[in-house]
Amino acid sequence: MSELFKYAGFGPNRHPVMMNAITGGAKVIGRVAILDVELCAQRMDQTPDEPVSEGLPTPRGILVPKWGPDRIAQVARRAPDKIIDGMLYEINPFELALLKEWELIDLGWKTQELVAVRRTDGTEIGTTEVALTDLITPDQEIDHILDGLLYPTYPNNNAAELHRAAEEVRRDQLG
Repeated sequence: MSELFKYAGFGPNRHPVMMNAITGGAKVIGRVAILDVELCAQRMDQTPDEPVSEGLPTPRGILVPKWGPDRIAQVARRAPDKIIDGMLYEINPFELALLKEWELIDLGWKTQELVAVRRTDGTEIGTTEVALTDLITPDQEIDHILDGLLYPTYPNNNAAELHRAAEEVRRDQLG
């Protein structure tokens, strides 16, 4: 049996329908607070525009033509004593690879890092059961900080459009 990972989704990724569009079937564990991270709004024209390697596209070069320069993405970065409301999933290595593709991890927009999460029933997951989540690097520009507990899942009111785009990326990966 392959190794399973815990993934803490926020923004659109906290919604099981979005995660299903991205991964094809991530298993929901339950609602969590993602600890020591803050939720931020980032316009597409604020995403990195330097390639991580020669010949690779930049996040901005992918995102701006698809979504426009002013479209808002919900992103997170480390911040002591901040919390984001999220959903905890169990995913397999292939689903993790699909998430990396969708979140442009290998192109320098975000990194997947371990974070502490606390289940909403108050049971804290120990350090051996931390979850992966997607964080921007500290040097990235943001538009503004959002309330990590009270925020819209789809800030651009584009749920169906995002679901279709995620399913397209997943189909491309499946060949």
